[in-house]
Amino acid sequence: MTLTDFLAVWGAILSTLALMWNVFRDVMDRSDVRLDFLIGFPVPHARNPGQIAAFKTAKRTEDATHLHITITNHGRRAALVTKLVIEHVGERGASLVVPHSLPTMLKENEFTNEYTDDISVLRRPIKRIYVVDSTGKKWPMRRNRLSELHRRVTELGLMKDDR
Repeated sequence: MTLTDFLAVWGAILSTLALMWNVFRDVMDRSDVRLDFLIGFPVPHARNPGQIAAFKTAKRTEDATHLHITITNHGRRAALVTKLVIEHVGERGASLVVPHSLPTMLKENEFTNEYTDDISVLRRPIKRIYVVDSTGKKWPMRRNRLSELHRRVTELGLMKDDR
């Protein structure tokens, strides 16, 4: 093998590695919005009575007054989250949750909290919960978290029909 052949092979290997790195970097360099939930009740702010300081997890049905959703951007790119949507099983259309902090720009590892005091959205089986960003991309709640939400709703007895 001559020096020219060696340099040609070496150049081909290096350029292949550079191409693979660029593809990997571009795939990983995006937004990654994730959702989590809490069924509970608000704790009023000590200094500002009209504001909510935190949410506590409900242990009894009477305490389950709010559905609290945390929206987090785990990606490297910022995402402008515009809507929070809940779809129910067997229903056309979706329930749009009235936002308290949306639209909001989420930078890398930033989060925002949304909540609804309309607990009736939990009385019907939920097919999926998702947020929509400014590009129209839907970021759904992961299946394991949605299963956990169904389990908590059943555990608290919220699926009962109160009519």
